[in-house]
Amino acid sequence: MDRYSWMTVGVVGAVALAFVNSAWIVEGANNNCAALERVAFRSTVQNDHKNPGVWLAQGFFALSDGRMAANMAAQKFPDVPTPLSCLFVYWNGARSS
Repeated sequence: MDRYSWMTVGVVGAVALAFVNSAWIVEGANNNCAALERVAFRSTVQNDHKNPGVWLAQGFFALSDGRMAANMAAQKFPDVPTPLSCLFVYWNGARSS
């Protein structure tokens, strides 16, 4: 491979790496599944902010660090690695609501 081919591979790799890490960077979370939980909770609070159960759920979200979203994403997409399934749900569902 010549020099430009390696540069192209490097650029494509960098873009792919940025996309895979985009959800947790945008949300300021530790991983893609925690980012999915954050946006899901934010959406719930905006829609039902007077319900005291929402604030109880906030405590569970804070303690879970992505485990609840990972479980949900793994059930929805069992053949896909969990971080990628959380990313898919984040950009296709939760983020657009």
